[in-house]
Amino acid sequence: RSQYALHDISLHICKNQRIGLIGPNGAGKTTILKVVAGILRPTHGQISVKGTVGSLFTNIPFINSNISPRENIIQYSEFRGFSHTKQKMLIEELREFMDIGKYFDQPLHFGSAGMQTRFHFGLLTSEPKDILIIDEGIGAGDQFFMEKAERRLDAIYKTASIVILASHSNSLIKKFCERALILQDGKIAF
Repeated sequence: RSQYALHDISLHICKNQRIGLIGPNGAGKTTILKVVAGILRPTHGQISVKGTVGSLFTNIPFINSNISPRENIIQYSEFRGFSHTKQKMLIEELREFMDIGKYFDQPLHFGSAGMQTRFHFGLLTSEPKDILIIDEGIGAGDQFFMEKAERRLDAIYKTASIVILASHSNSLIKKFCERALILQDGKIAF
């Protein structure tokens, strides 16, 4: 017998909308985000996504845990075709944002899971995306970093065409979203 994570979900999200996904663990929030990000394919129905998608789930090209965050940023910026000046600005901006000290110049896998998440979050949010997907995965460290991440999200939310945020925090959803879907057992409750 097959088990489905989502049942009869139908969504149409328009440009300039900020949508929150709320529900208990297992409600289907992360599954919806992974379908939008292209990580999972629906077994029934279809999905159409127009625009660039940025999410903490997706692999960022050229990220290599055997080299340092600085070296990863250099490779990423070369892949993106950034000028030397823009590359230097990105390195400095992410070094300051991540605030991981000596680990910025050590292989990424030497850092804690929180440090690695800070790096991925910082790099993900360093460029504008048409569609931004956040799965409460910004919980990457202490309260000081969470405040920095929230300030960064404030700025990004103003530039992304569509934002989809899954969270257990009603206050976070109220702050960043204009609509919310309440999920229960893989269905939209309301």
